[in-house]
Amino acid sequence: MGYRILIADDEAEIRDLLRLYLEKDGYEVLEAADGLETMESVKRENPDLLLLDIMMPGLDGYRVLRNIRETNNIPVIMLSAKGTNTDKILGLDLGADDYITKPFEPLEAVARVNSNIRR
Repeated sequence: MGYRILIADDEAEIRDLLRLYLEKDGYEVLEAADGLETMESVKRENPDLLLLDIMMPGLDGYRVLRNIRETNNIPVIMLSAKGTNTDKILGLDLGADDYITKPFEPLEAVARVNSNIRR
């Protein structure tokens, strides 16, 4: 069985693009469109890695990350248009394993997923 990646982003185009590249690399892809759905999917589906957008409806990515870190050590890669150093540092300090700024190169995102899965 391949690794399961949960893409949590409110933009369907981003989820579709990442799905295409990740499935091509052999990953099983799950999707969530808001923070609450992300929390439920992490509990129910037990993915191997989470790609997490910050600006989502319901719970934002920062709150989702805080909640996940209370009980789960899943690798989390933040994926956000918020690209200031302050935003990146906050995400990493809250427990993210990596941070990708939008717009991004899909092949770089897959490389970062591969890197974090190997841990």
